[in-house]
Amino acid sequence: MKRRKAWLLLAGAAGTTTLLMRNEEFRSKVRRSYGQLRSYFKDSSVMNKVKDRRIGHSHPHDYDDHNMVEEGAMTSINYYNKAQQKDHQ
Repeated sequence: MKRRKAWLLLAGAAGTTTLLMRNEEFRSKVRRSYGQLRSYFKDSSVMNKVKDRRIGHSHPHDYDDHNMVEEGAMTSINYYNKAQQKDHQ
């Protein structure tokens, strides 16, 4: 029964959309709204955050970033050293 309702709802939505899209004025409004929505998401801060992310080498005077890299490098070295010490004991 739920599937039948879903199919009827889908068919009703498709029929309504078809009827509305026959009108040229409504079609142009839909195109304009779609363009505005697309540009909104394209220019949103979510997309800008991806562009602002630092890739590669950081600025030489960014000490916090250098400290994070140093801590990350030391973590793997300490792990390796502990594994080597366990093997030798």
